[in-house]
Amino acid sequence: MKKRKKWLIAVLAAASMLVGGVVWAEGRYSTIEVFFDRINIAVNGQSAALSKDSIIYEGSVYVPLRSLSELLGAKVNWDTSSRTVDIDFLGNRTDVLYGASRKPFYQYIAVENNRIMSDMLDAMQRSDMDKLKQQVEQIGKLRDIAQNIGDPEAYTLLDKLAAATELMRSAYTSGKMDDYGIAWVIFRDSQSRLLTLLSTKLNAAQ
Repeated sequence: MKKRKKWLIAVLAAASMLVGGVVWAEGRYSTIEVFFDRINIAVNGQSAALSKDSIIYEGSVYVPLRSLSELLGAKVNWDTSSRTVDIDFLGNRTDVLYGASRKPFYQYIAVENNRIMSDMLDAMQRSDMDKLKQQVEQIGKLRDIAQNIGDPEAYTLLDKLAAATELMRSAYTSGKMDDYGIAWVIFRDSQSRLLTLLSTKLNAAQ
């Protein structure tokens, strides 16, 4: 393993001496010769990679505390006032875990919603209003998924989309263009808000 030799000067001692009013505390800081290298870590026999190089000094390996702690699932914070590193392995991550568990459902809703929009475009281009009945049913299934995962906002938007699609179909068939126009306004607004919601949910679950 080829080591890359570097010099480490603690707390930039040389720079501190150049600042007016700063007193050099003899014996507190020193210059040492160390080696930096990327060290392999195994946790319970499973290989894992640290995000920072480790230090090799006088036969001992010093790994980056934050990188190792976060690798083990802890949250790390630095308290400047008390000069304390706080490593928290007991933090409640239930909300994060719950959000991650719902991500596949939002992905499914997003993919299916896109497919439904494509089918609706095809139906509109061919003036096939009967086909819109299928889209109403499919949107209804997505609405039920939103209800099952406990997302009232997604449920409401999908419910509006289903109702607007049905109104659009019936209004077009009966020639009620005023109702048709109202249906399009509701549909367009609900679809825009749904896409924004899905994007937010998917990004938050990463």
